[in-house]
Amino acid sequence: MGGPERRKDPRANVWLPVRYRLLPESRVLWDNGTVTDFSAGGLRLLCDRRIEPESQVEFELNPTKRERAYVLRGTVMWVKPSAAGCECGVMFIDVSPDQQFELDEIVQFLLRKQAQP
Repeated sequence: MGGPERRKDPRANVWLPVRYRLLPESRVLWDNGTVTDFSAGGLRLLCDRRIEPESQVEFELNPTKRERAYVLRGTVMWVKPSAAGCECGVMFIDVSPDQQFELDEIVQFLLRKQAQP
């Protein structure tokens, strides 16, 4: 059994496709991964390549199926091997107040969707 929960933001369990790239090395090439949980403060990424802790990552995802995808940046906080290759915990960085509002709205949308039978 784990210790007390350290996260301050509620998390939605999801299975969302995402495009990501490491910064600053990969300004052009995107890789594909999957987000398995999402909060207003970060996400859990499954990917097929090893990403080092403290790496900066940029994400392009569209959890609400809007016209344009969201582009967010984050710092990899932890990494562990998985059947897919690698599982990473990412904390969002450089989030504007408008983006934070949108992230809060996205999480509420995903939590409502998750609660539906």
